[in-house]
Amino acid sequence: MGKSVKNMQKIKSYYEKAASPEQAFVYMEEGSFLSPIPHFHNRFEIIYILKGQADLVCNGKEFHGIENSVFFVNKFEHHYYKNTSSDLHAYIISANDFYLKDFNIRNKTKIFPNLLDKSECNEKIRNYFENWFNKGHDDVLFNVGWMNIILGTLVENYQLFELDEKELRKFLFQSITNFIQEHYNENLTLKTVADKMGYSVAYFSVIFKETVGESFKSYLNTIRMREAMRLSQTTDKTNEKIAEEAGFNSISAFYRAKKNFKI
Repeated sequence: MGKSVKNMQKIKSYYEKAASPEQAFVYMEEGSFLSPIPHFHNRFEIIYILKGQADLVCNGKEFHGIENSVFFVNKFEHHYYKNTSSDLHAYIISANDFYLKDFNIRNKTKIFPNLLDKSECNEKIRNYFENWFNKGHDDVLFNVGWMNIILGTLVENYQLFELDEKELRKFLFQSITNFIQEHYNENLTLKTVADKMGYSVAYFSVIFKETVGESFKSYLNTIRMREAMRLSQTTDKTNEKIAEEAGFNSISAFYRAKKNFKI
């Protein structure tokens, strides 16, 4: 029990960061840790409900989970949890590409359903989780082995959906723009967003322009200027305060963006 609690406490802190290779797995047995805040990340998320119930809202669609059901959140899917019962307990796993190379190569354009509810299959998944977690999380090969067993069982029992290139672009576009809309007033850079999405800066810059239709800087400035205009029309705040609240790091950056902004 002591070892399990220590592992859970140690790994919990990793969940709130973009998972690096050594921070690829997360385990908790605490329902209150299911985030009610809309977000996405560049890794899978699997929630096995041991007790209680919760709702997953994923890409605008709502799914109701009860005991023995599984939520599967694919990479970059915009999601959050709500209506979690007070007695909720769940296994929570998050895994990034470092551990899932073979799976990603074979299923590059495929995604899992968000709600998995085949009772017989899920009982097997629960047993796998319990065996895995009872023995700790420190060995990379051990983690890879159990993760592939779980994914293999899910692939065997649930149909993966194929995404074509158009859908993949739409999927990526929604994830990128949702993230920027929610964080435009923070110190966002091309690198911070590229890291969040799991891409190199150079590749992400190209993908962004192809997907969104303009450069990252241009798009971000447009979002910030729209907020600045709203503040100028609805408040009596100074330009310095408006620039700060809209996310500009200086008043000169605000004026440069304002000069190029087109209504």
